[in-house]
Amino acid sequence: MTETKHYDVAIIGAGPAGLAAADDVKRAGKSVVVIEKYLWGGTCPNYGCDPKKILLAGIEAKESFDFLAGDGLLGDVKIEWPALMARKMHFTESIPERTQSQLESVGITTLYGPAHFINKDTVVVHGVAGDLEVQATDWVVSVGQRPATLDIPGAELSIDSEAFLSLPEMPQHVTIVGGGYIAIEFAGIAAGAGAEVTLIIRDSELLKDFDSQYVDILTKELEKRGIKFYYNTEVTAITENAD
Repeated sequence: MTETKHYDVAIIGAGPAGLAAADDVKRAGKSVVVIEKYLWGGTCPNYGCDPKKILLAGIEAKESFDFLAGDGLLGDVKIEWPALMARKMHFTESIPERTQSQLESVGITTLYGPAHFINKDTVVVHGVAGDLEVQATDWVVSVGQRPATLDIPGAELSIDSEAFLSLPEMPQHVTIVGGGYIAIEFAGIAAGAGAEVTLIIRDSELLKDFDSQYVDILTKELEKRGIKFYYNTEVTAITENAD
């Protein structure tokens, strides 16, 4: 028989939204459980904003040096990508365990595993030790977003944003499908680390939801870094060529 646990509030998703909700509800004196099936802490600290900023900090430091080279600064600064990635990994690897420990230290129950509703009050959590039913008076569903996948032949040859932020080596050539702000951020990081970067953009412009005056300035700066753009272009397939 499946064990059943009862709580005032149950939260599915241990990202920033779910964690904030859990803290508020616990402070209000309610019993709380947080259910997570991947990394405690969510996208931002594990494979989003924070690791991106760590990698970008190295690129910005090099560009600051290059800007002043010959005007008081001497030498040649290069990006050692594996070492920069190791610095990022040192930051991210401790986040899930630390996040879960912090929840439990204030009396918030944590459960690990995918969950699905069997009625409006109950989910089944498929944990390592078996299934567990969780019932709650109120539910918060904060499962976040996932990268879009390409529905084309050869899509399995591409990587998503999480994999990019964990690349052990920076490839010599990087092609990015998309013209949104994440694509632009990754293009800048890759180019700064020495890769030849190409962006394939379905629309006629970059960052179409942003002020075009500033997008034009940004585009020129990216072109100075050697980044190439293909506009009004749809990717229809990816094929492997040698290695």
